[in-house]
Amino acid sequence: MKTLISQGLLKIARKLIARESALDKEEIRILHNDAPLLIQKVHKNDKKNPFKSFSEEDKRVLLAYIVYLRQNLTTKPTDNPNDEDAAKILRKEVYSDKDKKTKEELEKELIKQLQKAGLKI
Repeated sequence: MKTLISQGLLKIARKLIARESALDKEEIRILHNDAPLLIQKVHKNDKKNPFKSFSEEDKRVLLAYIVYLRQNLTTKPTDNPNDEDAAKILRKEVYSDKDKKTKEELEKELIKQLQKAGLKI
């Protein structure tokens, strides 16, 4: 009897955790589908200019992806991933397009995070 109740509670808890994700379905799609293509693009570009032909939005998506991966190195299906920082970056709550200074900071932070992830730039 205890097993049946605990299994039911576990299913409910998983559903509640999934609902509390900071990322919506489109943002998750972007991180899982578009961002890996941007990583490949960085690898193909010249080391001196790794973000050649990148838009500000591409840089933002790539930074969100790297931050998400670095914060969730090991995730199991039952884990609750840390996605708040990635969501803030994607939604322009951090590194907004409003002034030139934040655009420069975006690129500096992107380079820093890529280097921490092991990419030589």
